[in-house]
Amino acid sequence: RQHFAPLTSPESPRERPLFVVPFHDETEFAIATDPEATFNSVGVYWKQSPQEEVTIGDYRRSLVEALYNQMFNQRLFELTQQADPPFLGA
Repeated sequence: RQHFAPLTSPESPRERPLFVVPFHDETEFAIATDPEATFNSVGVYWKQSPQEEVTIGDYRRSLVEALYNQMFNQRLFELTQQADPPFLGA
């Protein structure tokens, strides 16, 4: 309260733009190389439609998704701590 009490909402807040990335049927990928890089890296991403959080159920769903992602990443990290891990990092 000491630090944030003086903050007030603007009278006419700016509208937040929504940037929609169109879906496609084919798999898309990109390869980038750097001869000076000291390690290899792979990233996997998937597109999802934006989902609003309007109801308590929506909020619960987003919490469950966040918890799942954290637990999955923790398990991948634990695999990297083994004596002979199947990969070096995740």
